[in-house]
Amino acid sequence: MRQLQQYARVRGLVILLGLVSPKGAFGQQGWLFSISGCVPDHYTTQNALYVTGGAAVEFGAGKTGYARWYCSLGNVNVTARTFKSLFVYYRDPDGMGTKSQIVVRLRRWSFGTGAVQTLTTFDSNTKSMTGFAGVWHQFSQTGDLSVYSYFIEILMMGVDQTVSPRVYGVNLF
Repeated sequence: MRQLQQYARVRGLVILLGLVSPKGAFGQQGWLFSISGCVPDHYTTQNALYVTGGAAVEFGAGKTGYARWYCSLGNVNVTARTFKSLFVYYRDPDGMGTKSQIVVRLRRWSFGTGAVQTLTTFDSNTKSMTGFAGVWHQFSQTGDLSVYSYFIEILMMGVDQTVSPRVYGVNLF
């Protein structure tokens, strides 16, 4: 029950902050989630793990561990929808190494059962880029927005203070 209450608060805050909806590479309406419009989870906030420059977030000085944000799709005027790709903007300074990592998941929450399901996952440790990167993550998933609420979960992990990953945002098409 607590998880459902937390999700309801997250969804409400994100809807208040607003979302930009650009046309995607597939000619389909998409969503752009700037990390500054997403909501950090309780652990991330209580432990003051991150700093933001407005366009990005990264670990604060001397901080390591994990930090998590939720970005809601909000209200949309469609019921059936095929999701085809994520475009993730990030920096993972050690690429495929184990000192830092960005994980982005498309998830859905069932209105009927309250169950949460992961539909696709992007993992920066599968990519060799070490500087700023914008990466396509292709998949295909049919969604039904009349029975599910969809959201993006962004997880930033770091185990070494000298390597600081950074998250900018995500496009969903």
